[in-house]
Amino acid sequence: MAANRSLNFVRPYDALAAAGLLVVLGIVLFVDKAIRPPKLLADGDLVLEEKTGPEAVVQKSLRLAVTPPQFDDMGKLLRGLGKGYSYDDLPLDKLLDPDGLKPYNVVFFTCGGVPPNWLGNRVGSSQRGGEIHEINVEVYNKLRDNLRTFVSEGGTLYASDLRYNEVAYSFPEFRSSSADLGKPQSVQAEVVMPELVRLLGSAVSLDFDKPDWCPAQFSGKDCEVLLKGRFENMQSTKCEGPLMVRFRFGKGTVIFTSFHNEKTQGEVAEKLLRFLVFTAVTAESESFVTKQSAEDGFRRSGPGALIGAPKVGQPSEHTYDCSGSPARLRFALALAGTGARLRLRIADPRGRFFEKEVKSTFLGDVRNPASGRWTYLITPLELPYENFAFTVSISEKAKE
Repeated sequence: MAANRSLNFVRPYDALAAAGLLVVLGIVLFVDKAIRPPKLLADGDLVLEEKTGPEAVVQKSLRLAVTPPQFDDMGKLLRGLGKGYSYDDLPLDKLLDPDGLKPYNVVFFTCGGVPPNWLGNRVGSSQRGGEIHEINVEVYNKLRDNLRTFVSEGGTLYASDLRYNEVAYSFPEFRSSSADLGKPQSVQAEVVMPELVRLLGSAVSLDFDKPDWCPAQFSGKDCEVLLKGRFENMQSTKCEGPLMVRFRFGKGTVIFTSFHNEKTQGEVAEKLLRFLVFTAVTAESESFVTKQSAEDGFRRSGPGALIGAPKVGQPSEHTYDCSGSPARLRFALALAGTGARLRLRIADPRGRFFEKEVKSTFLGDVRNPASGRWTYLITPLELPYENFAFTVSISEKAKE
């Protein structure tokens, strides 16, 4: 395989009235059926409105696919997470097939080179021992169309390091202008994503032991930086930029990371990689929650929690400080697939509580929430497999 390094080749009256009335009633009934007003759910004096609507999350069993390992063996990590993370091996040329990605929820496009038929003329040598070529535009256009369709329809694409070129070509609206490649070094990365700060702390050391590694050079209003840091490029010039990002496209998500499991890098690195997997498999439901909450006028408030390895009967407790006076407080629970049964218990600062069994993605709103510390407890009652992943988040809607 050769490492690709270039993109630049790149409506009588009474009867009529009656008929009109029937039409209007039909429209009203249609709208009522489509909108379905919120359902009031009360328990322990705390009342929630369960969000329902014309759009619903279709919970599916996970179908994962992984491209062949070269510099990044993501399959090894997935195997270690248990049978719930079984995957199909995905030959690279399958990415060029319009139907090749349809069976999957998540595709791991791992770091490595590309087949010779993806490339054009040779223009140089790679620091990783491969060759640098022009791209085969016809092939890359097929790749672009298939990846954009896969993600826009709700799929999650995880890509790392040398896959920057393919992701940037496929999603050029997110590509930033910088094109620095890093030299071998250890980078003290700043943890930007609040959920990751809870897991890893404010900083994490990342070891890059190969030259020409690709920073996460993506940006835009729908692009979220998870990690960033200072590093030296191949010319030993000091640079600063994102090392891990996540961006939304259509109904789906793209996750790109400069860091991967090229070699074992300790407990912190293992936690980071597991977090990336759990983020990838919950991305479709999380994307629905984010989109629906934004449409309803909610704003994400503070870090949520991503639970990747709960055990049946083992509760996970979290708190949320509601310091203002929002019109509504929304609790959202997003599940990765089917087969789980969870108990969600929410208590307000006055001791009033609400409890519900959740089997699919849940949005529950509290009107005029009390100020102070809220507590929410999630207890797995039934799980389809070990390391079942789900997220919980809280958002606020301001008073008008």
